Order: sequence, then structure tokens, then C-alpha cells
Amino acid sequence: MQPTTIILFGGTGDLTKRKLLPAFTTLLRQKTLAPSSLLIGIGRRPLTHETYKQSLLMNLPADDQKSLQHFSILYFQDDVGQKNSLEDLSAFLKQHETATSNRLFYLATSYTLFPQIVQALHKHTLDKQKDGWTRIVFEKPFGYDLASSDALDISIHKVFSEENIFRIDHYLAKETVQNLNVLKFTNPVFDNLLHKALVAHITITVDESLGVGNRLGYYAEAGALKDMLQNHLLQMTALLLMERPSSLAVSAFHDAKVQALEHLHIASADQHLLGQYTSYRDECKQAKIPYTKTETFAKIVLTCTLPRWKGVPIILRTGKKLLKKYGQLIVHFKPLSSSPFPEQTLAENQLIIDVYPEQDIKLRLNTRNPTTGLLAPINLLFSPKSHFGPNTSDEYATLLGDVLRGEHLLFTRFDEVQAAWKIVEQIEQMRIKIPFVLYADGTDPEKIT
Repeated sequence: MQPTTIILFGGTGDLTKRKLLPAFTTLLRQKTLAPSSLLIGIGRRPLTHETYKQSLLMNLPADDQKSLQHFSILYFQDDVGQKNSLEDLSAFLKQHETATSNRLFYLATSYTLFPQIVQALHKHTLDKQKDGWTRIVFEKPFGYDLASSDALDISIHKVFSEENIFRIDHYLAKETVQNLNVLKFTNPVFDNLLHKALVAHITITVDESLGVGNRLGYYAEAGALKDMLQNHLLQMTALLLMERPSSLAVSAFHDAKVQALEHLHIASADQHLLGQYTSYRDECKQAKIPYTKTETFAKIVLTCTLPRWKGVPIILRTGKKLLKKYGQLIVHFKPLSSSPFPEQTLAENQLIIDVYPEQDIKLRLNTRNPTTGLLAPINLLFSPKSHFGPNTSDEYATLLGDVLRGEHLLFTRFDEVQAAWKIVEQIEQMRIKIPFVLYADGTDPEKIT
């Protein structure tokens, strides 16, 4: 197995400590990442290799710390926002990596630094090598709007080809999200159920109980629409709505997702709702960040003009400081035109796909309670954890493993990013007409109106 040199821009950041390092530990255990590989964190702080390594290990469980004790973790001090950044990185790599190493650049920085980093890599001939591959990973958001996203893509493609570019959306690696198309395209019963003739509406929800936290500076500019809807929610929407790909090729899969996104239409402004939790203003004041009417809650209504879904409302909802943290996709089925039990209430049939905290699939049906003889709703449950055993690999380990293998299925292609930004821009254009409410911290989102 050829070793890989992993260069982390934003190497001292929260994402590296919470998500990336545990993922690399998993990949080492799975033997997906060669033990002779090298991890280099890049940051502005004056740290030694040892103090940097210890700052990462201290956040890990004891078993993970033990696994990484003999793994090469180094630190390279540089301010990538400066004009002459990375001029010493080439010599640093020659000193530490093997002659046949692959290279993986991971940009866990602000998107505003992406072009400058890419150009610096090219300037110092770090974007190509004779032996081994060179790949680059971009964290979300990919731009601030459609124009900035287009400009990013043009600048990056001047240096890297699409086959070596990986745009991460970690929701795409969640088990039930990955399972969506298997569920749809291998089970005729679901292929027939998921149709406008039977579906009343669809809800896709990602609620969070925590607030913005230490992301206030970024969030003041982005808000819920750009932070969550543009990527996570619209990606899940595309997966649920997409038609069967024309082939098993990865390109055909992405084509089908783009088609679904391009057939989404925005409902009128009065059907949407934006909001902000009440303590947001105080958080801005304490952080000395100018207060803005940034939405921390968004409920957006779409429709899809693909023949299968025409006329079916699709409700996307996300928010912070809500009652609880959970994510679900729910297909709500139409009621019977007439009930054989008019004196009893029939529960709505639903296909429920849990994203977190569980990753289960449930089919909600009506049945007879054998004790009372009355109707009662039940859930037919499929739990991957119960059936196949616990899955110890998290989303970032799954995605980084795919980067190492050069597999693009679980990453977003640029025309998907572009289509999603077009949807967000249409919503932004009607923002002034969309109702805006303040809601108390910990509110039940169903009561936000």
C-alpha cells in the first residue's frame, strides 16, 4: 500500500480535532491508510511538531491515542492568507515524505482562501508529481453565492482536473442517505409508492438543539439558507427525488441528481418562513460582532416538475436552538378517499427515513389492536444497527476512504453545487417578502409560525 501525505489547511481548527483525526484513526485501523503515511497540519500558530501532535491526541479516546502514538504527525507554520505563503512547503515535504507518496490536500478553511491556496500550490509545483496521485478536498461552503461559486470553480480548474477535486458534504455519507437509492431502485414496492398519485407531501428536516456557537462570524453572513439548505437539505432532496440513473456510472448518478435539482421550483413567499432564536442578539453582542437579521431557522416550500413528483409539496426545514437535535426525511402518503371505519381516526401512512440520532427506516401503517379491537398506528422498523451490527465508521472516515480510492459517488459535482446556489438565490430575491419571526430558545419547531 502506497503511503499518502495528508496536508491539512486549517490543521489547528475544530474540524481537524473533532472529525478528521478520528477519521484518519479509523482508516489506519481499516488498513485503508498506510501506516507509513504522513499527516501535516498547517496553521499560523508557532507550534512544534510534538506540541501540535499532543494538542490533537488529547481530544481522542485512549485507544485512538494509542493507535496514533507512532503515526507521523508534523506541523508546518504558515499564514496562507499572505502573498508568499507555502514557499517553504516543497522543501519541507522533500525532507519528510517518501519519494513515492501520494498527496492529499484538505482545505478546512474559509472558501475565500481556496483560490489563493490552490494558486500557491501551483506556483510551488505542489499540484503534480511524477509518482503517485495528487488530490484536493474542499469543505463546505463552496462559495457564498452563485457568482463566487462559479469564480471558485474556474480558478480551481486552472490547476486541478475534476477527477482530482472532491467537494465534501458529510450528510451524503450517512448510512440511511446512502441507502436511499438502494431502497428506491431495488424494491418495486417503493418505486411504486414514491409517486404523486400516492404522496401528499414530503418533509426533510434537520433540527439542532445548539446555537451558532463559535461560528458567529461566519453565520452572520451565511444564515441557515446558505449554511444548511444549499448543501445538506438540497442534496438529500435530490437523492430522494432523482430518477433511476441511465447506467451504473458515477457520472450518470450525478446527472440524475442535477436533473432533480433543476426541476425544483420555489413556492410563493408567503409559504416560507424565516426566524431567529431570541438569544442570538446577545451572542453577537458578547462576541462583539455586529448584529444582523440573520435567519437561524428556515422553512422553505418547493415543488418538483419531474413527472413522478409534479404537484407534490416538498418542505425543507432547518434551525438552531430548537427543542431537540434530529434529522428525518418523511414521505407523507395521501389518505383513503373513504374509510371502512368512519368512526375511528386513521393515522397517516408515512415512510420515515431517520438521519440522526438513529439511522433507521420506518413504514407507518394502521393495524388492529388485539386487546381493544380498535385501530392503532404501528411502525414497521428496519434498523441497520440491529440487523447488521453497529457501524463504527463515521461519515468522514467513509468520505476520506473514498478520496484515497479516488471514488466520487458520495461527493458533489460542480453542476450540483451550481443548481443548489440557483435555488438559494431565488429564495434570497424574495427574502423581503418572506415572514420573519423570533422564537424562544428550545422552541418546538412545529409551533414556529
